[in-house]
Amino acid sequence: MDKKTLRDLIIKQRGLISEADSRAKSEAIAKQLCKTDFYQKARTVFCFVSKAGEPNTEPIIRQIFADGKVLCVPRTYPDGLMEAVPAGEDAIASKEADWPSFFGIPEPPKELGTIDRGELDMIVVPSLAVDIDGYRLGFGGGYYDRFIESFRGLRTRPFTVAIQFAEFYYIKKLPRESHDSQVDAIITEEGIIIPSSRP
Repeated sequence: MDKKTLRDLIIKQRGLISEADSRAKSEAIAKQLCKTDFYQKARTVFCFVSKAGEPNTEPIIRQIFADGKVLCVPRTYPDGLMEAVPAGEDAIASKEADWPSFFGIPEPPKELGTIDRGELDMIVVPSLAVDIDGYRLGFGGGYYDRFIESFRGLRTRPFTVAIQFAEFYYIKKLPRESHDSQVDAIITEEGIIIPSSRP
C-alpha cells in the first residue's frame, strides 16, 4: 500500500476513536513517557502541539511544566523548515486564542523567540502511524524528518520519541523513502518499544 492510500485509511480510522478513549489513551501515553529515563534526564523537551485525532500532548506538556523542564514547541515555515520555540505556561494557556494557525495547528507567534537546537534533549514526534523499526508515516510535509536529520553528525543529539495509539503501531514495515528518519523510541498507551535498529 502506498503512503497516500495508507494516510487516507488511517485518518478515517482515527476518526472512529471516541473522545473518551482518546483522552484515556493520551493520559496513559503521557505516564509511559514521563517514567522513562530519557524523559527524566531531559532538561529541555521539544513537543508538538496536538490536533484532533492525534494523541493529546496536553498531559505531557503539563508534566513538563510540573517537573520544571523547559518546553519548546515547533514553528514551521512554508519552505519546510522548523525551529524550536520556548513556551511557558502562560503562552501555552493562550495558544488557542492568540496563536496563529498553520494547517489547523496553533503555532507560537513571532514575538516568542527561538532556542538553539543544540539545547534540545528530547523531541516528541507526531505520526499517523509508526512501525517496529521506528519509521513514521507523517502527513507528507517532511518537517520532522528534516528536523531530525539536521542533528546527524553532531556530537550530541536529542533523543527522539514517537507517541502513537497502539492500533497505529505496525509490526510490519511501513512504506518508506530514503529521506525518512527513524526515532529512538516509540510509546503507546500499552508500553515502550525500542527499535532493534536505532538511528
